[in-house]
Amino acid sequence: MKNSDFNSPRCALINCLFLHTFFLLCISLSATPVLAQTRIHRNLTPAEGLVQSQVISLHEDSQGYLWIGTYGGLSRWDGLNFRNYSTADGMGHKEVQDIAESPDGTLFFATKGGGVSILKDGQFSVLNENDGLPSSVSRSIAVLPNGDVAVGTDAGLCLIRNGKVIAPEKDSGLNNILVVGVASTSDGKVYVATWGDGLLEAAGNPLKVINRVADLPIEKIRALATGVQDQIYFVPAGEGIYSLNNQQGQPLAADPTYGGLDFISLAVRQNGTIMAGTENQGLLMIQGATTDHLDSTNGLASNSVYAFSEGRDGLLFLGTWGGVSIYNQDRIITVGSQDGLNQSIVTSINFSQRDNSIYFGFPDQGIQKYQHQKLTTLKGTDNDALHMVWDVHENPDGSLLLGSDYGVHRYLSGKLEEIPAGDGSQLRSVQSLMETPNGDLIVMDMHSVYQWENQTLNPLLSKAEDRIQKANDILDMGSNHYLLATTTGVFEISGTFPAKVSPYHPLKDLQDNTIWDLHQLADGRLLMGTNEKGLAVYTPETSDLRFLNTETGLSDNTVLAIVEDSDGQVYLSTNRGVNILNSHGDNWQVKHLSHRDGLGSDECVQGALALSPDGYLWVGTIGGASRYDKNRDNANATNPLLKINKFSIFDREISQEEFASQPSFSHRDNYLKIEFTGIHLPHPENVFYRYRLSSVDQDWVQSQRQYVQYTSLTPGRYKFEISANLPNGSHSPVQVWQFTITPPFWRTWWFLALSILVVGGSVGLIILFRVRQLLALERLRTRIAADLHDDIGAGLTEISIVSSLIPHKLPTPESQKIEPDVDRIAETSQRLISSMSDIVWLVNPKLDSLFDLLAKLGESNSEMLAESGIRFEDVNLDSLKKVKLRMEYRRQLLMIFKEAISNAIKYSEANHIRLEARFSRGNLSIILTDNGTGFEPANNKPRGGGNGLVNMQSRAHTLGGNLSIESAPGKGTKITFQGPAN
Repeated sequence: MKNSDFNSPRCALINCLFLHTFFLLCISLSATPVLAQTRIHRNLTPAEGLVQSQVISLHEDSQGYLWIGTYGGLSRWDGLNFRNYSTADGMGHKEVQDIAESPDGTLFFATKGGGVSILKDGQFSVLNENDGLPSSVSRSIAVLPNGDVAVGTDAGLCLIRNGKVIAPEKDSGLNNILVVGVASTSDGKVYVATWGDGLLEAAGNPLKVINRVADLPIEKIRALATGVQDQIYFVPAGEGIYSLNNQQGQPLAADPTYGGLDFISLAVRQNGTIMAGTENQGLLMIQGATTDHLDSTNGLASNSVYAFSEGRDGLLFLGTWGGVSIYNQDRIITVGSQDGLNQSIVTSINFSQRDNSIYFGFPDQGIQKYQHQKLTTLKGTDNDALHMVWDVHENPDGSLLLGSDYGVHRYLSGKLEEIPAGDGSQLRSVQSLMETPNGDLIVMDMHSVYQWENQTLNPLLSKAEDRIQKANDILDMGSNHYLLATTTGVFEISGTFPAKVSPYHPLKDLQDNTIWDLHQLADGRLLMGTNEKGLAVYTPETSDLRFLNTETGLSDNTVLAIVEDSDGQVYLSTNRGVNILNSHGDNWQVKHLSHRDGLGSDECVQGALALSPDGYLWVGTIGGASRYDKNRDNANATNPLLKINKFSIFDREISQEEFASQPSFSHRDNYLKIEFTGIHLPHPENVFYRYRLSSVDQDWVQSQRQYVQYTSLTPGRYKFEISANLPNGSHSPVQVWQFTITPPFWRTWWFLALSILVVGGSVGLIILFRVRQLLALERLRTRIAADLHDDIGAGLTEISIVSSLIPHKLPTPESQKIEPDVDRIAETSQRLISSMSDIVWLVNPKLDSLFDLLAKLGESNSEMLAESGIRFEDVNLDSLKKVKLRMEYRRQLLMIFKEAISNAIKYSEANHIRLEARFSRGNLSIILTDNGTGFEPANNKPRGGGNGLVNMQSRAHTLGGNLSIESAPGKGTKITFQGPAN
């Protein structure tokens, strides 16, 4: 619990200085000097969105949100974003001194001058003195086992039950006291910490003081907390930490690291650790006889710690005078320059098999040994001969072999000596000292490979070998067989000196690519860290080469180093933190470690990645060496929580209650937006979402966006499913929301049925009318054809016959005079008879096929052809009986080819005329050829002159077609019509 300013000023300057000095003296006398390692890696401050930096209350609610009470307002944090509240949002006062939550999710906020603010269903309400609260200055609040909410105020303790204030009875002993803390036990007892009246025990309904804790050094209590098995702890002002035993206050063991300090806040973790916050001296964590201390040198935002909240994921949130500090129980510890590291850039990390110490290498300034949280620089290694130490190997005799940019050096007892190459070569950039399973030591420098034998570096490669330009790593494949990672791909080295060198054929696709590191998994797959191409994974059994990159979940495409632990978990260091991979066949789950998690820097150093014998992962970065304990992740692994924030139809918000009732929306309301939050406070940046909307998303959609929107939804029933997920496979329960978009009335079944009925009836009537009209038209055409043939045709024939008899009935002189006129009458009547025959043919509905047209052409000219001795041939007629042509189309074609045949009979001197027709895909071709004398088309004036050819081409254009004429003197004539068949 907390106190506010009831003892202002909180501590006189001289008292603070004395306590601080005393505290440091106690630490120096009682504990082994240790490094001030960075153990708290993240702080929430106003720069991240926190409403104000002086944090006095904390609570992680059942939905996963962290609520932060400050002097300047209330903040809610979901892991990524803040939402801030104040009096403008309905709160009674902006200063929130304590927070509690009832089983139904209602939140209660004790405020300094506004009573109790209650948040339920997203709405604030306030209870204050007008509602029966003893004082509007409320300092503490707690939910009791029976569901009542106990509120400690400056004027006594009261209860809130079913939204109503229940004041204490006059003789309860709970009136007119300044309550700074309330705690309860499982059997219903309530303990009340007061400022001036000591620690009280209350019970009953209504509550009544049944005991006053005796033998207290002072009656002013700072803080109160319930521990495991209902153990009560409290802090008398300036008197250390006490526990309640047999209704007596007893100080904890007289450990000088905390005895006598003025603690201001207190909490007990689920594992029994007592968390005690001080003003200006940081935080103490007490578990049994062990006391741990955190302050600003460990990353604490401020040394004044006023509030605690233990998250469901094992995180500890600390409310300080500088914001909220997030402590993940040494999940990642960083040793940096502030701890005495020679340099912040760590280029190598190696482990001693003799004493479990660690050797750190740097660009310069020597080798450091890290043991029992102490750093010691190896004497004699701060030498200019050591530049960029890439690897350290401990020999059985305790000496060290150091690989650096300046070759290989041997270090023993403070002495440093260079080891020359057996072939006299000058070694440079020695990046790997690899011990093989049989105990051999393989040394790799920039251009070659050596074997350490009898204190000598013997070459494996011939000096003539110049294909290796820059080597980065070497992998032992067994039986004098190695793979070498270089800036130009992977090379294979086999045999002894002079070993054979060749590009590794299975990885020819990686030639001319920089390979930083090589690692072989237990299942035989080969992993390669590339430059800007991600992690290459090669499977020898299938010769399959695939890549994992930022598109498949990596944080960066440059993989600098690879290690694998005993559980098969793979770690990759990159320029953007560490990636942790778990393989499930061809599928890889990826999670990230970054500077926000506690790494010294996101920028890791090539090759500086190693697993310690005790299972820790050590990472060299440009900000120090970081140690990661995966067991801290596994022990507190929880699923993310999913919170739906808002449903919107266009700009209209729909309440979750309404959406849960499977609502129906109009067809006009077809724009849906859903906003949500996946809450996982340890790793909020790793949360992603999987969702799908039936009939829209064919499969699950994966995204890190906190909203989804669907536009132009068609009428129908929909089901929306969504979950929050983490890369390790854990996820929230899938939420399912269903809704319906109703169709417009013109798309309803009854309207469609009525429309079909109406349209069907109308179409039937129209068809019936049209059929009757066509039948009438056909009968009319038949009657006209018959009338023309019977009446007009017979009359013209009679005129022709009579005109031919007139000259025979007159005397010869008169007969000779009228003979030209009579011949003209006969000729005209014959022409009209021919035209009438054509008209009768045209209007006859039974003769409307292309076959009938071509047959008509042959029939119309049969007499002239016979008289001229010309053989007429028609081709492909039978296949054209089903090709129907409209009357006008037939008329124009008839005129074109009657004219063409007539011209051939009159002028071509041919003895053979051929007529052919073709029909394909709606296009018609009619070809007339003769073997006559031909003419010159360029003159456009065949023998006989006239406008016949011009008229023929004009008629063809009228039909949307084209008429071509091919002829030459002595070679006959070919006339072709091409056009659509209508």
